Amino acid sequence: MLKKYFNIEAIIEVTQEEIDSQKIINIPIKIKVINLNRSFEIWHEELRNYAFIVPENTKTGDISEFFGKGNVALGW
Repeated sequence: MLKKYFNIEAIIEVTQEEIDSQKIINIPIKIKVINLNRSFEIWHEELRNYAFIVPENTKTGDISEFFGKGNVALGW
């Protein structure tokens, strides 16, 4: 059975200037679906573009959670 939704962890590094100048960070993410029985085997791979909304009070060194806390990654 193929899962339609996955838990994805993305680490996005931006400068304070980037946060101050734009509240939306556009970034491409490569998604790979791997066979659990054979980790070297890739079932599917695609490149998707996402726009992450950065919370206004984000400062340098902060960790923001984009998935599961009301923040949604939108395709662009």
